[in-house]
Amino acid sequence: MDGGFVSQLPVEAAMRMGATHIVALDLIDPREMSSVGDGMRGFVSRMIYSVETRQKNLELELAEVRGIPVLYLGLAGDTQIQIWDFHHTDELITRGYDLTKRIIEQQRSTHPFWPSREELRFTIILHCDR
Repeated sequence: MDGGFVSQLPVEAAMRMGATHIVALDLIDPREMSSVGDGMRGFVSRMIYSVETRQKNLELELAEVRGIPVLYLGLAGDTQIQIWDFHHTDELITRGYDLTKRIIEQQRSTHPFWPSREELRFTIILHCDR
């Protein structure tokens, strides 16, 4: 089963796997909610978004309570791209990689507790639910 069905931002799963520092890349664009429309479909879409947002916030709070630093990165770009539009995949992956790399380097220079590149071990938890 797709992990995104349970959690859009699997911070809790990373903690269960032993993560001591988490880089959380949020791919959900909140602007998507402006185009869902009215009626039952719009209602269900807004309800799902609300539940996903609440789950994300709970997982981020859980990490904070456990003392696990989370570097949260919302990766919504300047222009909205629908979640099912895969024509921009390479561009989005490159943009996400560059942004994440830049922010992690900034994090290291401003927070001495952040692990060095040699100390970091990345486990990638992927989900694609749409």
